[in-house]
Amino acid sequence: MDDILKDSPDDNTPIDVDSYIDNLEREVSGNNEQHSEQQVAPPENPPVNAEPPTATAETPPITQTVTKKSLTAKELIFILKKDFFKVVDFFKKDNLYMDVIIRLFAAYFLVSTYNLFKIHQKFSVLDFPRSVHIGKFALLIAGAFVVLTFIKLLFRWAKINIKTDGYVLAVAIMGYGLKTVYRLNNFYYAVGVSIVVGICIIFLLHNGYFKEFCNMKTIKASIIVGIVVVVVTIFVASICVYRYLTYATSCFDFGIFCQMYYNMIHTLLPDTTCERNELLSHFAIHTSPIYYLLLPVYAIFPDPKTLLISQAVIVVSGVIPLWFIAKNFKFSNGVASALCIAYVFSPALLCSTFFDFHENKFLVPLLLWLLWAIDTNHVKLMYMFSVLCLMVKEDAFIYVVCVALYVITSGKTYYNKKKQKTKSLILHGIIIMIISLAYFFTITKLMEKFGRGVMEYRYSNLMMEPDKGLVNVVKTVLLDPAIAISEAFEEEKFTFFLQMTLPLFFLPFMTKKVSHLFLIIPFLLVNLMSDYAYQTQIGYQYVCGVTSMLIYVSLLNLSEMGVSPKKYFATFCMTTSIVIGFMYGTGRLSYYDSYKINIDRVQRMDEMIDLVPDDASVDATTYFVPQLSQRKVVYNMISPKEKQTENTDFAVLKVGGGEENFVDEEIAYLKENGYEYYNGYDDLMYLFAKTEYLDEHPELRDKQLNEPDRVRNNEEILAEKLLKEAAAQ
Repeated sequence: MDDILKDSPDDNTPIDVDSYIDNLEREVSGNNEQHSEQQVAPPENPPVNAEPPTATAETPPITQTVTKKSLTAKELIFILKKDFFKVVDFFKKDNLYMDVIIRLFAAYFLVSTYNLFKIHQKFSVLDFPRSVHIGKFALLIAGAFVVLTFIKLLFRWAKINIKTDGYVLAVAIMGYGLKTVYRLNNFYYAVGVSIVVGICIIFLLHNGYFKEFCNMKTIKASIIVGIVVVVVTIFVASICVYRYLTYATSCFDFGIFCQMYYNMIHTLLPDTTCERNELLSHFAIHTSPIYYLLLPVYAIFPDPKTLLISQAVIVVSGVIPLWFIAKNFKFSNGVASALCIAYVFSPALLCSTFFDFHENKFLVPLLLWLLWAIDTNHVKLMYMFSVLCLMVKEDAFIYVVCVALYVITSGKTYYNKKKQKTKSLILHGIIIMIISLAYFFTITKLMEKFGRGVMEYRYSNLMMEPDKGLVNVVKTVLLDPAIAISEAFEEEKFTFFLQMTLPLFFLPFMTKKVSHLFLIIPFLLVNLMSDYAYQTQIGYQYVCGVTSMLIYVSLLNLSEMGVSPKKYFATFCMTTSIVIGFMYGTGRLSYYDSYKINIDRVQRMDEMIDLVPDDASVDATTYFVPQLSQRKVVYNMISPKEKQTENTDFAVLKVGGGEENFVDEEIAYLKENGYEYYNGYDDLMYLFAKTEYLDEHPELRDKQLNEPDRVRNNEEILAEKLLKEAAAQ
């Protein structure tokens, strides 16, 4: 190549490639004309009768053949180079070369997803790649590439200016990731997938793809978010209902709230008998007046499933204030939509919603409404939502106080229309903080006097003097802050920390402002510093209020960044939340599968439950309490040795499940205390009824069955077990 280029016009000066090639082409054309054998030209005015010349020895014969000189290597290279640059320019136009690469990857992930559905071996072992035929795999990728190219051409022909390849790759890689996450169901694998998917989509976003999503109008963004909200709400509510239908909910805590609402629609009092196996107001355990907001709905639909469906709606409804907050921060519709979708798929919110019904779920939308009211200077609404948050639970004051500290330290202002001047929100923040602290101390004193007190034992790891109450926790932390740090960042809490913060890409901590850090304090106090195991698991209600605070402070910190970081962070939050939330959500599909597989078993249990009269008092095994909760008296069955409750009209006893000793002891207790076997199944449950109650309702005798062998021979079975236990000791 160097030897060829030495013949260029001037080795010491730059070459204009296009001009040089044009000159070269003209030179080649001229040389061809000169070196070609030309046809003899006829005379200008030949005689009419002139004969054509004849060939002689001196005159060569006339020929019609024209030959050209072959191109030299130098000439050929420059011509090919010109054609190559034309091809490159063609692909550079509209990033066609990027589209081809993206299309190839899209075809690859589409075929890989197809293999996941076709091949049933675990993809995490070598048997999976051994099952893939390389030739067929390549052929399918080529076919998919051709189809995607045809789709691209159709869009061009229809003059629809959409970069389809980017959308197909995003869907393909997300589909592949979700399928593998569903099959493996491992949190850390889901983290890896979410990072890969997030990087891929951010790369596409950086290279000009998804412009339609980034620049969409408000109505389109609202429709997209609305569809996601409806789908996720229906899914979560359905899973919760199937969990209830399969008898997977228990007395603690769902059975408690089911009976509480039954009593509330009849007496307006939040009374229960199954929470402590005595008639007791639930407010003696947790003071939650917020429950009354849902009472009209339950009065119209008096069914335990109403609570589960309502809970899903309540949690997901937080997307409404979140959207308003995002728009108030001047986020684009694309960024706002991505953040709202991230909220809907939040692993913490999804997992906590799957578990029963709790007052903490009200905190999710209420805290976001409170923070929206502060950002938009709605002072009256700020007070209203502060009060509503305090009504959720006695410990909700933590969230309101931290919000008040944020208001005080951030220097927020508002415009007073009456006085027509700008005023500071600091005074309002101080007032709200005082109200919150006063409410907490008042409620705790009342609960200590009339109820069962505050559950201080959850912070026993930070109490030097347990009898001094929660104030002692503050004293411990002030005297030894290292102990608080050691408790908050224990090794076993690391996974929980990632579950809470990774879907937000650690945005809550990306700030230089002290005022923002006050909004993170509940995460430290409520979850990380406690040694109560359930408070450091996303599957329980204790993460609800904290999640709202973390999501808001993430948006707050994001609002202070540039346009591109906003897009990239929002995209990563959305993809990570979708992947991890999908893993936890599909993991709960087992309740639906259990219902389908065990439909006969479920129907038989329903049949037994229906045999218990509505006015009868019941003592039931914990997993039967929710189904039997719509009555005045229902107790959670405990060991006969610990019973302190009065004898009920019916006893419903679960058979199996690894509690055989308990079953035999309970049968012996019931037979000794005037109960008769009423009905049941040996592999499911037994119903016992008080003889006096059956005598008072003789019509119930029609459905009474004979005792099964296990009940009839209970004394012998129990005696044999006791002998075996004594011999083992």
